[in-house]
Amino acid sequence: MQTGWRHGVLAALVVAVAACGSDEETTAPLRNGIIGNWEATQVEYRSRINASVRIDLIEASATATLTIGADNSYVLTITRLGGSPEITTATWMLDGGVLSVTPTGMPWSWQFSVQLSGDSLRLGGADAEYDFDNDGQADPAQLTLVLTRQAGH
Repeated sequence: MQTGWRHGVLAALVVAVAACGSDEETTAPLRNGIIGNWEATQVEYRSRINASVRIDLIEASATATLTIGADNSYVLTITRLGGSPEITTATWMLDGGVLSVTPTGMPWSWQFSVQLSGDSLRLGGADAEYDFDNDGQADPAQLTLVLTRQAGH
Protein backbone atom coordinates (compact mmCIF):
# COMPACT_ATOMS: atom_id res chain seq x y z
CA MET A 1 0.00 0.00 0.00
CA GLN A 2 2.79 2.44 0.83
CA THR A 3 4.50 1.65 -2.47
CA GLY A 4 1.38 2.73 -4.41
CA TRP A 5 1.22 5.96 -2.45
CA ARG A 6 4.89 6.70 -3.18
CA HIS A 7 4.38 6.06 -6.89
CA GLY A 8 1.40 8.40 -6.84
CA VAL A 9 3.45 11.18 -5.21
CA LEU A 10 6.30 10.57 -7.65
CA ALA A 11 3.89 10.73 -10.60
CA ALA A 12 2.42 13.98 -9.29
CA LEU A 13 5.92 15.49 -8.98
CA VAL A 14 6.81 14.43 -12.53
CA VAL A 15 3.63 16.07 -13.86
CA ALA A 16 4.32 19.26 -11.87
CA VAL A 17 7.91 19.48 -13.15
CA ALA A 18 6.77 18.84 -16.73
CA ALA A 19 4.17 21.60 -16.41
CA CYS A 20 6.82 24.04 -15.21
CA GLY A 21 9.01 23.13 -18.17
CA SER A 22 6.21 23.87 -20.62
CA ASP A 23 5.82 27.38 -19.16
CA GLU A 24 9.41 28.11 -20.13
CA GLU A 25 8.72 27.09 -23.74
CA THR A 26 5.86 29.59 -24.06
CA THR A 27 7.82 32.54 -22.70
CA ALA A 28 6.95 35.82 -24.41
CA PRO A 29 9.40 36.77 -27.18
CA LEU A 30 11.91 39.54 -26.64
CA ARG A 31 11.50 42.76 -28.60
CA ASN A 32 14.60 42.15 -30.74
CA GLY A 33 13.34 38.69 -31.65
CA ILE A 34 10.41 40.00 -33.68
CA ILE A 35 12.22 42.86 -35.42
CA GLY A 36 12.88 42.11 -39.06
CA ASN A 37 11.34 41.32 -42.42
CA TRP A 38 8.77 38.56 -42.58
CA GLU A 39 6.92 36.72 -45.35
CA ALA A 40 3.39 35.51 -44.62
CA THR A 41 2.46 31.86 -45.00
CA GLN A 42 -1.02 32.59 -43.65
CA VAL A 43 -3.21 35.70 -43.43
CA GLU A 44 -6.44 34.35 -42.05
CA TYR A 45 -9.65 36.16 -41.24
CA ARG A 46 -12.12 34.04 -39.26
CA SER A 47 -15.67 35.21 -38.71
CA ARG A 48 -16.58 36.08 -35.12
CA ILE A 49 -20.22 35.33 -35.99
CA ASN A 50 -19.63 31.87 -37.49
CA ALA A 51 -16.18 30.37 -36.75
CA SER A 52 -16.49 27.97 -39.69
CA VAL A 53 -16.41 30.94 -42.09
CA ARG A 54 -12.83 31.89 -42.87
CA ILE A 55 -10.56 33.07 -45.62
CA ASP A 56 -6.80 32.73 -45.87
CA LEU A 57 -5.58 35.36 -48.30
CA ILE A 58 -2.40 33.38 -49.00
CA GLU A 59 -4.48 30.32 -49.98
CA ALA A 60 -6.45 32.70 -52.23
CA SER A 61 -3.20 33.51 -54.13
CA ALA A 62 -2.27 36.74 -52.33
CA THR A 63 1.21 37.51 -51.07
CA ALA A 64 2.02 39.39 -47.90
CA THR A 65 5.10 40.77 -46.21
CA LEU A 66 5.55 42.40 -42.84
CA THR A 67 8.38 44.63 -41.70
CA ILE A 68 8.69 45.18 -37.96
CA GLY A 69 11.19 47.96 -37.41
CA ALA A 70 13.47 48.67 -34.47
CA ASP A 71 11.99 52.19 -34.54
CA ASN A 72 8.56 50.66 -33.70
CA SER A 73 7.38 50.96 -37.31
CA TYR A 74 5.13 48.26 -38.75
CA VAL A 75 4.45 47.90 -42.47
CA LEU A 76 2.12 45.15 -43.72
CA THR A 77 1.88 44.80 -47.49
CA ILE A 78 -0.77 42.49 -48.97
CA THR A 79 -0.98 42.00 -52.74
CA ARG A 80 -3.93 40.05 -54.09
CA LEU A 81 -3.59 38.21 -57.39
CA GLY A 82 -3.75 40.81 -60.16
CA GLY A 83 -4.19 43.67 -57.69
CA SER A 84 -2.20 46.56 -56.37
CA PRO A 85 -0.40 46.30 -53.03
CA GLU A 86 -2.49 47.25 -49.98
CA ILE A 87 -0.11 48.81 -47.47
CA THR A 88 -0.89 49.28 -43.80
CA THR A 89 1.56 51.44 -41.86
CA ALA A 90 1.46 51.46 -38.10
CA THR A 91 3.43 51.63 -34.89
CA TRP A 92 3.85 48.70 -32.56
CA MET A 93 4.55 47.94 -28.91
CA LEU A 94 5.32 44.56 -27.34
CA ASP A 95 4.11 43.93 -23.80
CA GLY A 96 4.91 40.38 -22.75
CA GLY A 97 3.10 38.10 -25.16
CA VAL A 98 0.88 40.82 -26.64
CA LEU A 99 1.77 42.89 -29.69
CA SER A 100 -0.27 46.10 -29.97
CA VAL A 101 -0.36 47.52 -33.49
CA THR A 102 -1.84 50.99 -34.05
CA PRO A 103 -2.45 51.79 -37.73
CA THR A 104 -1.44 55.30 -38.75
CA GLY A 105 -4.21 57.80 -38.02
CA MET A 106 -6.42 55.33 -36.15
CA PRO A 107 -7.56 55.67 -32.53
CA TRP A 108 -7.63 51.87 -32.02
CA SER A 109 -5.08 49.06 -32.00
CA TRP A 110 -4.98 45.42 -32.97
CA GLN A 111 -3.99 43.21 -30.05
CA PHE A 112 -2.15 40.09 -31.26
CA SER A 113 -0.93 37.23 -29.13
CA VAL A 114 2.69 36.58 -30.15
CA GLN A 115 4.46 33.25 -30.54
CA LEU A 116 8.02 33.13 -31.84
CA SER A 117 9.77 29.87 -32.60
CA GLY A 118 13.06 30.16 -34.45
CA ASP A 119 12.28 31.87 -37.75
CA SER A 120 8.50 31.45 -37.41
CA LEU A 121 6.27 34.17 -35.99
CA ARG A 122 2.57 33.78 -35.23
CA LEU A 123 0.44 36.85 -34.53
CA GLY A 124 -2.99 35.65 -33.55
CA GLY A 125 -6.40 36.65 -32.38
CA ALA A 126 -6.64 40.35 -33.22
CA ASP A 127 -10.12 41.81 -33.55
CA ALA A 128 -10.56 42.91 -37.15
CA GLU A 129 -13.17 43.17 -39.89
CA TYR A 130 -13.56 41.44 -43.24
CA ASP A 131 -16.32 41.47 -45.86
CA PHE A 132 -16.86 37.69 -46.10
CA ASP A 133 -19.98 37.88 -48.30
CA ASN A 134 -18.85 40.78 -50.54
CA ASP A 135 -21.90 42.88 -49.69
CA GLY A 136 -19.86 46.03 -49.01
CA GLN A 137 -20.29 45.65 -45.23
CA ALA A 138 -17.34 44.56 -43.09
CA ASP A 139 -18.11 41.72 -40.71
CA PRO A 140 -16.46 41.16 -37.30
CA ALA A 141 -13.49 38.85 -37.66
CA GLN A 142 -10.38 37.56 -35.96
CA LEU A 143 -7.08 38.09 -37.80
CA THR A 144 -4.13 35.69 -37.59
CA LEU A 145 -0.80 36.08 -39.37
CA VAL A 146 1.76 33.28 -39.64
CA LEU A 147 5.11 34.47 -40.95
CA THR A 148 8.61 33.25 -41.76
CA ARG A 149 11.67 35.44 -41.30
CA GLN A 150 13.12 36.43 -44.66
CA ALA A 151 16.71 35.33 -45.24
CA GLY A 152 19.40 37.84 -44.41
CA HIS A 153 17.41 39.63 -41.71
